[in-house]
Amino acid sequence: FAGGGLLELAVIEDTADQFGEQEVRKTVVGFSSTVLFCVLLPPIIFDSGFRMRGAFFWANIDKITMLAFAGTFVSSVVVGAMLVATSGLLVVPADAGVGVAGDPQAFSLPEALAFGALISATDPVTTLAIFEQLKVDPHLFNIVFGESVLNDAVSIVLFHTFSKCIGYEGGDILATICGALTDFIVIFVGSSLIGFLLGCLSALLFKHVQLRAHSEEHGPKLELSIFLVFFYAPFLLAECAGLSGIVAILFTGTSMKRYAYNNLSAAARETVSTMVSTLAHVA
Repeated sequence: FAGGGLLELAVIEDTADQFGEQEVRKTVVGFSSTVLFCVLLPPIIFDSGFRMRGAFFWANIDKITMLAFAGTFVSSVVVGAMLVATSGLLVVPADAGVGVAGDPQAFSLPEALAFGALISATDPVTTLAIFEQLKVDPHLFNIVFGESVLNDAVSIVLFHTFSKCIGYEGGDILATICGALTDFIVIFVGSSLIGFLLGCLSALLFKHVQLRAHSEEHGPKLELSIFLVFFYAPFLLAECAGLSGIVAILFTGTSMKRYAYNNLSAAARETVSTMVSTLAHVA
């Protein structure tokens, strides 16, 4: 923090622009969305899927999916509708890049829905901590936990779906809605399949390649390195295919915990859980 404060002070005091003020602010002091989505988010989402207890999750899959899909969608629509209804009261600057400056309808419906999807993902950390202290029914705990994991992925897919409709001026509303629904289903199902298949591929890799013998002689560094590759491989593959890397890596974490974890050597199993949680906390 002290170093960052000194750097910021040096940039502010650089009246002669000897350090290239705008360049420093953009590359060092600023924060890139690419870093957020491509570097920080994958370990966090992978950790959520990796810590998910599969037996309770699949036993309550109907309740979890209802809350995650229907609940997130309803929340996005309600927030979007409220934003559209009150947008005439907001003052939008000419350079805001949202809506039309001077227009009482500051936000279009797709813009409002995209914003609603963006803030509809909830993270009930406090609720889960209280549940754990009170030792509530494990089914209730895992319903809340499973919904909090899935709604992150659902809200991101909804955000991308609504974002594609921004600026669309087609006349057929029904076709637009059907296209958005199809887009959502294709992205979510396709991303889930990529994540699950790569998780199964990692399980086969750890099972049939003689990595355990290598770990016994040289330590588990190779196993951990390969495990770490699967933090980002599903994300990059899904994004390159035009799908959601977040959804893919969530299901990769779930499938690797169920199928690949038991194929690791004893030393790697002792380390990998700590490594996953540590990277998620650092991110």
